Amino acid sequence: LQYNWKVFTDNYGDGCYHCGYAHVDLASNIDENSYSTEILSEELTIQQAPPSDADERFGSKTAVYAQWYPNVMLNRYGPWLDIDIVIPRDESTCTVFKSWFL
Repeated sequence: LQYNWKVFTDNYGDGCYHCGYAHVDLASNIDENSYSTEILSEELTIQQAPPSDADERFGSKTAVYAQWYPNVMLNRYGPWLDIDIVIPRDESTCTVFKSWFL
């Protein structure tokens, strides 16, 4: 990706402020007023996105997004789990390895 890895990780932990623009389908399925972020330690944060209504992709359970600082993210929503590992390449590029599990 053509941006610094810190931009990717900062965006991940922004509390879904970008969701209305970047993830329109997701934003329409979560209760943004009940979205929460909890800092468990210097290395671990948990974000929770309760559903606004149950749908096939998102399901009826709260989505959970965990970041193990600085570069590992686990995303659990509906029946899916995906894992992102962000690897810096230089000051303006990074590679994101993504794995999906059902």
